Amino acid sequence: MEKLQANKRVKAILRAYQVYFRKLAFERLPMLAEEYFGSAGFRIVSDTLADATAAAVPGLLEAVEGIVEIPDGDLLKVLELHYIVHSAAREITGDETIGLFVPNRVSEKRLEMVAKKCPHDADGIKLAVFVGIVAGVIKALGGEATGITDEKFMEYLPKGSYAVWAIKEDESCKLIVEEVV
Repeated sequence: MEKLQANKRVKAILRAYQVYFRKLAFERLPMLAEEYFGSAGFRIVSDTLADATAAAVPGLLEAVEGIVEIPDGDLLKVLELHYIVHSAAREITGDETIGLFVPNRVSEKRLEMVAKKCPHDADGIKLAVFVGIVAGVIKALGGEATGITDEKFMEYLPKGSYAVWAIKEDESCKLIVEEVV
């Protein structure tokens, strides 16, 4: 009986943090960044979420240790775990609104993750949230990543680093991660 109560409490804590995170990341931060900084707000949101994610990833990796095998060396392969981890989070919480991006390894240097319906109806500056989260995972694992608004800005990034950007197409959205060569 105690274990059942503990599971209920863990689920309640997870739900509370989801509400907190969504309110901050998908509502307030993008709104304020756009209001005060216009299009430059994209970079502010992306960098902020990257830093927060990089700080959280070690704890998340510890939490899934023994449940999910984390591949060594290939940062894009690690990002493919998003689908598995978020699927589990949906199952644990019963929350079908948790973003689910299906990974597609386009090449050795490029990964595209597609959501049939863009979570939180994200577009514009709200896409910077997803870009920042992905960049943060890469940073937490020892890589260098920068969120950009368009693929054309890759040429300004250092070789060996990763560019992360998002594209909204109708209802779906795509996160693209590519190693700069």
